[in-house]
Amino acid sequence: MRKYMICVAVAVAAVATGAIANAADSIQTLDVSVSPSKLDKKKFKSIQLGFDIKTGPDSGATLNQDQPPNATKTVVDFPKNLKIDTSAVPRCKVDPGSLENTSTETAIKLCGKKSVISVADESFSHVTFDTAPTVADPSQTAEIPVVLTAFNGSKKNTLIFHNRADLVNNTTILHEQLKPSKANGYGTSLITNIPPIAVGGVDEFKVTIKKGTIVKSRCKSTQNKFQITSTFPTLEEPTVSSTSSAPCKRK
Repeated sequence: MRKYMICVAVAVAAVATGAIANAADSIQTLDVSVSPSKLDKKKFKSIQLGFDIKTGPDSGATLNQDQPPNATKTVVDFPKNLKIDTSAVPRCKVDPGSLENTSTETAIKLCGKKSVISVADESFSHVTFDTAPTVADPSQTAEIPVVLTAFNGSKKNTLIFHNRADLVNNTTILHEQLKPSKANGYGTSLITNIPPIAVGGVDEFKVTIKKGTIVKSRCKSTQNKFQITSTFPTLEEPTVSSTSSAPCKRK
């Protein structure tokens, strides 16, 4: 993401960076949706899964109080009711590095349309950065919208998130890994190691995985609990966790 954020800085203005901050766990939240919500107790059925990660401004920071802090790692833990099978649809035909500096259209052509697992109108992210870093004023910020396209990864148990910011002619590729969760009570983890960000912070990251692709669910437990854990090195308490629920009903 470093190159992406440098381009943002050039496009908008010179912005001061860096801050040591205080934070509450609520600085980052996770909202989850599962459709359909009425499912069999034992049999897994294809679902549409949406998750929306929001990160609030770092109001306790010395500088850049009106922008989010930068995470270096994010782990989303999924409930045992969910099954994620990356062999269910075609894999991206190229490795993640081949998608660098590509437009959304080019990335889809390279990977293949059948490897796209996200709903276009419901997947996006954007970055907020503080254009007046020494002043606490939310109006002194700027945003760059980002088109997010999720692909089934080129290797087993991986996903590729292609982030395209047309405004600054820049593309960022995130390589996601799926592993058994280490958190008690959860089934699978989606792990993202996030490259350094030069300027600003990602305040929203929303992805909706299409029904009929890689996610199936049942309703053995009627409580689908999800968890997000992120590492923010600039915060006094760098590990931030929050949970979200998407209850199901049994047929």
